[in-house]
Amino acid sequence: MNVLSFILSNELEMLSWEGLTILMMWGSSLSVLFLQVFTPMNAPYGRFNNFVSSWGPQMSFRWGWILQEAPAFVLSSFFFLTGDKTKGFLPFVLGLSSKPDFDYPNVIAILMFMTHYFHRAFIYPLRLPDPKPCPVLIVLMAFVFCTVNGSLQGHMVCNRLDHPLTGSPSSLPPLLLLRLSAGMFYFLLGMWINIEADHQMISLKKAHMDKLKDVDRKTLTVKQRYLIPKGSWFDRLSISCPNYFGECVEWTGFWLFTGSPSALAFAFFSFAFIGTRALQTHRWYHSTFGKSYPQKRTAFWPFLPPLFSSV
Repeated sequence: MNVLSFILSNELEMLSWEGLTILMMWGSSLSVLFLQVFTPMNAPYGRFNNFVSSWGPQMSFRWGWILQEAPAFVLSSFFFLTGDKTKGFLPFVLGLSSKPDFDYPNVIAILMFMTHYFHRAFIYPLRLPDPKPCPVLIVLMAFVFCTVNGSLQGHMVCNRLDHPLTGSPSSLPPLLLLRLSAGMFYFLLGMWINIEADHQMISLKKAHMDKLKDVDRKTLTVKQRYLIPKGSWFDRLSISCPNYFGECVEWTGFWLFTGSPSALAFAFFSFAFIGTRALQTHRWYHSTFGKSYPQKRTAFWPFLPPLFSSV
């Protein structure tokens, strides 16, 4: 094979695409951290959306959220059904094939990813009580990210990752089994924290809105429109954003389970992006509620001393 044909081969093209995408994700993470440190700016949605015209037209938050998150689920599902290491799972489960022609860890990993994004794309936004609109530009940016990330994680898990498996989980080497078990534990723990914290916040918002249903919201101050979240993981972990913390724990577990460089890049991106969002929210709570807000809470990382209350 000459050099030109080797460079143009599909194998190297895919490898280059994967590598460039992973590098872009690391670069994006560092950019988010840099911008937060040197030019702190609140994300223009949710409580931070003041409908500034520079962000362009607005759209329904629910439909925007579904649109931006759905590609990750759809594309990972596509790779699950067509990937070399996972496509034999459904035929085997449905009795259409007697041979388990798939790798158990790969199937479990992609189902973990799909489960998260099915919930985030199709369940979470429909439960939100009267969310504010969000900029179309933000939705498009998130759509691009979820499209790229869903393709990257789906392809890596369903086509690339190799595990020394000969047909059943019992054939896994002990150290690999330990890593997979730890990854699954942290993924499920993070998902539990994320979903329960979201549920608690949604329940509190609904109860608060019921109290204000006969009040003209235009006459309310910001402090009256919002409330201090309490109960559940907010108090158990003493942090302002347990939902964000839980999601980062999820993706850390996903990385441990897969051992994939793309999963590591995604986990780091989650800490960078969601972590800065948590800091913004934490500062907003303090500026809005002042001394009424629990002073021992940290923004994102639990069990830190008060000295680190901004973390």
